[in-house]
Amino acid sequence: MTLWLVEHDTVHPAEDMMLAAALADALGAGLVTLDTGGGGLGAYEARQHVTDAGLGPNGLFWTEWYSDAPAMGPLPPGVIATWGQGDWVVPVNPAVSAQVDMARRLADRAAQLNQPVQHVVVAQAQDGWHVTGDCPADFPQHWQRDAYGRPVADPPVHHATQANILVVGSEHRQRQTYPAVLAALGDAADALGLTLTLRFWDPAEASPNSLPDDLRDLDGIVLPGGADMDQVAGQIRVARAAIAANIPLLGLCLGMQTMTTAVAQMCAGFNDANMEEAAPEAETKVFRRLAQSEVTGGFRIGRGRAHPVAGTRLAAILGEAEVQIPVNHRYVLDPALHDALRRAGLVISAWQEGASLADAVELPDQRFCIGLQGHPELLTRRHRPHPLFTAFLKALDL
Repeated sequence: MTLWLVEHDTVHPAEDMMLAAALADALGAGLVTLDTGGGGLGAYEARQHVTDAGLGPNGLFWTEWYSDAPAMGPLPPGVIATWGQGDWVVPVNPAVSAQVDMARRLADRAAQLNQPVQHVVVAQAQDGWHVTGDCPADFPQHWQRDAYGRPVADPPVHHATQANILVVGSEHRQRQTYPAVLAALGDAADALGLTLTLRFWDPAEASPNSLPDDLRDLDGIVLPGGADMDQVAGQIRVARAAIAANIPLLGLCLGMQTMTTAVAQMCAGFNDANMEEAAPEAETKVFRRLAQSEVTGGFRIGRGRAHPVAGTRLAAILGEAEVQIPVNHRYVLDPALHDALRRAGLVISAWQEGASLADAVELPDQRFCIGLQGHPELLTRRHRPHPLFTAFLKALDL
């Protein structure tokens, strides 16, 4: 039994636990979090990683990305007194006093059992991090993040075939707060031998009614999720432009909602259509709040189950059997609009388990236009990308 304490002083949730997870993978040890604070103290949306139990710190993504096993933690304080078996890697952020205190108590427990305690320090360097302390001899000492935000110890590989991808959202959020979307794109690109040039356009900082420059130079567009309603109007405008120009489009959670709202506006004749969460005054609310009778508490969270519809493009990608998908949402496509949207060409390509509620939509006449009411990006894994992202990149005209 060995206790590995990995100290990393960071305020970025996307970096929190990153190198602790790399060490745990190298050692074949379990990674256990001490506290749900983690990095990113006060950062917007710092607890958006979906677990079986609900939401956890975003850094949990890395332990699942490395190990393909559900993250362990956070560790209840009472467990410290009973720990006595297995190697544990424990990330410790010095800025979180509760973590520092619990790490000290864990070290005291290890001393009582005459078990070794190894201290590892992740220090910021000009182009990444240096890892010092009680590191295994074969564990790399220098790390950096690649273009997709993933930890790498070797220089990133650049492929000859390139593609231009626009992410409609805050670059800071995608790089420093919520790492999964860019990692999923990178994993799929690597599998296909592509190098992606990522562009970002943040609707919250753009001029009203504006669009990104040079949309027609893009190979594909991603509408990511999130809870920032300042993203909605801009995402809808970009989705409309992408559909009109037949640019491959992938919508994730909020992005599925904005994509569907764009179809309602431009194809179904609902010129006033919007989302209840963003525009409660809208007469046509394409997405309305889940009812208590539909989902307990009116809040769908955790590992949900979706049923792809046979014959759809989504079913061809994910299979026709029930699939698990991380979900975190309070709003749903209004079933009263299903028929009108079908007549406009929108296909509901997955249903929520046990309910006539849409979990995914697509426009079959487009090169690629799929939206999923969930977070498949959280299921991407090192060397094993999520098939939805692979299918999206395969649809690009390269």
